[in-house]
Amino acid sequence: MKLRHLALAIGLAVPGVAWSAECDLDLAKVDAAIQAGPQADVTAEQFEQARQLRTQAADMLKAGDDAGCMAAIDEALELLGAED
Repeated sequence: MKLRHLALAIGLAVPGVAWSAECDLDLAKVDAAIQAGPQADVTAEQFEQARQLRTQAADMLKAGDDAGCMAAIDEALELLGAED
């Protein structure tokens, strides 16, 4: 019985770890887009909003909110005109 519970716990934990790794990789994409500076079609306001979303995404990742992290990253990448 204990083995079954252990297997269930591992099965539930692994997808979360994979999603967290995806958040880390996508945060790096946002960082690269921010480092490159605003594109010609990105306003200063959009660029700043993307920077704030990046900070929020990192905070959500630390708090374990992977879905929120991914949503913030997606919005930041869209604002920056970067590929997802």
